[in-house]
Amino acid sequence: MNMRRKDMFRKNKEFVFFLVSHLFLPCFLTSLTTAVGFLSLTVSRIPPVKELGLVVGVGVFFAFFITFTLLPALTEKFGLLRREYPEREKYSFFQERFDRFLEKIGKFAVEYKRIVIIITAGIALLCLWGMLRIKVETSVLEYFKKNTPIYQDTSFIEENLSGVHFLNISLKARKEDYFKEPEVLFQIERLQRFLKSLPQIDKVTSCIDYIKEINKSFHNEDPKFYKVPSSKKLIAQYLLLYGAQDLEDFVDSQWRWTTIRVRVKEHSTAKLKRTISRIQKYLDSNLNIEAEKKIVGQTVLEVETNEAVTQGQIQSLAIAMFIIFGMMFFVFKSIPVGLISIVPNVLPILINFGIMGWLGIRLDSATSMISAIGVGIIVDDTIHFLHHFGVASGETKDYSSAVFKTLLAKGRPIILTSLILFFGFGVVSLSNFVPTSYFGILSSLLMFNALWADLVVLPSLLVHFKPRFR
Repeated sequence: MNMRRKDMFRKNKEFVFFLVSHLFLPCFLTSLTTAVGFLSLTVSRIPPVKELGLVVGVGVFFAFFITFTLLPALTEKFGLLRREYPEREKYSFFQERFDRFLEKIGKFAVEYKRIVIIITAGIALLCLWGMLRIKVETSVLEYFKKNTPIYQDTSFIEENLSGVHFLNISLKARKEDYFKEPEVLFQIERLQRFLKSLPQIDKVTSCIDYIKEINKSFHNEDPKFYKVPSSKKLIAQYLLLYGAQDLEDFVDSQWRWTTIRVRVKEHSTAKLKRTISRIQKYLDSNLNIEAEKKIVGQTVLEVETNEAVTQGQIQSLAIAMFIIFGMMFFVFKSIPVGLISIVPNVLPILINFGIMGWLGIRLDSATSMISAIGVGIIVDDTIHFLHHFGVASGETKDYSSAVFKTLLAKGRPIILTSLILFFGFGVVSLSNFVPTSYFGILSSLLMFNALWADLVVLPSLLVHFKPRFR
């Protein structure tokens, strides 16, 4: 809390009352917007993401409650503000330089407001173009850097053996011994040939391979007989003689259910999804058997989870922005002010998406969380700036003077909090786990862009359009 006005009050209690009344509204709004940013994650279908949003959102409200109940009480009780300040506060060398720096920022924003707005619009258009290039997909292998053992070992296995991803095509019929019918097995054999023709698939295994192997062994290992027998009775005799223990992973005891195991050497969820769609289309159109057809397995779960997480984060971002900017319109009771407040908060997110698009960074379960969480954080500085600017413009009746007054009062805490967040997220970028590293880099970038948007772009817009504050 600000101590500079301590000399205005003789009693500690009066100063506490002043601080609480002066800071309650902006702090309430910033806490509310931060909480909304996290609570918007609760729309996700993924339980861990939903729990994260709920716990952190409630925690933010609890922190606000403690700040404005317990902290003022302790401050008044123990006299933490009793140190007297001189009437004329002596600035240190650093403080004077800092204020000069803020004045230069204000002068630049006021004098070159049109240039700032034009350049900002150009950056926004360039980033919007880049955003259209973003690929929404996840590659689990690329979560790890190429010099890590897990990346190198997985690549070696795929190059020399087969893919590490599995798909299971589940076929379930009502009739007993249905999958001993030669006609049905011929259909499955054609399905296997189709699967092997897909470039992402390198191995397909089913009960048919076992049956064909038995048939060949009964004919002195003649390769010509490596095929499905045309008689159901012959198939049953083969299975009776050789036993079906090796087939327990592929069929049930009544031969009403079977599975086809597919190994895939692809890691991109977007490509895996297209492969799954092609297989499903074949099952629906070309596999003419009386059975329930499903594609299941860990790979399908990964694809659906990634899609659920990514879509959920996009929905969370939309909900958070709608609620937060709706609050801005309501609090400032001005449509122009509300519209201007959107710019310094949407711009950093747009720049992030643009950089991701131009650099080929995928929008996945990790990077999609940044914007929904970040918008609730970066809007805090905008609220503090606009709240003080509204008061200053009412006092001075001059928007340029109000910019300088606001920057001198709020510029330092805005810069310090932004730098703390920038370096805090920057530490995370040192992780060897690629999603965590990207999360740190892009979050730091978001904080930096939000800083110059609040200190340069926002003042330029306010001076240029001169919206009325109520």
